Amino acid sequence: MLNHYVSEIERCTKKYDEKQIKALEINTMINLASKLKSYENKSVEKSMNEVLSLLISLDIYNKKEQKQFNKSFSQTKEIVKKILGLYERGTIGTMFAVYGMIFGIVTGSIVGSGIGSGIGAGLGLAFGSGIGKKREASLEKMDRLY
Repeated sequence: MLNHYVSEIERCTKKYDEKQIKALEINTMINLASKLKSYENKSVEKSMNEVLSLLISLDIYNKKEQKQFNKSFSQTKEIVKKILGLYERGTIGTMFAVYGMIFGIVTGSIVGSGIGSGIGAGLGLAFGSGIGKKREASLEKMDRLY
């Protein structure tokens, strides 16, 4: 599935500078297309086709088109996560860090004053980040990251 997508993405984005490539998450899209070569799923393929067609017709200076492309690509990543269980590299660690920080703030505010919330946020961030890194490492071993 999606064997030609990587070369098509690279062909379409040759004219973009680094800032534009980063804003459109082109490297993530290439990583995802490379990963999907070994998977077969009609819903994922349909979603990737939509994103690729938006990329091909994208006017990089049109903010509305950029927003539509980014929205479509975000939806594709969600579909890939739900259907195939593949995750974007870095998202698991960030998600757990945020959860840990929220838990730390809530716990700190229950225990004490504003100082408790600050300490709790820091501790929660550290614990959440550590858990997220472990979870991401296990997904890496299972080859579930792109």
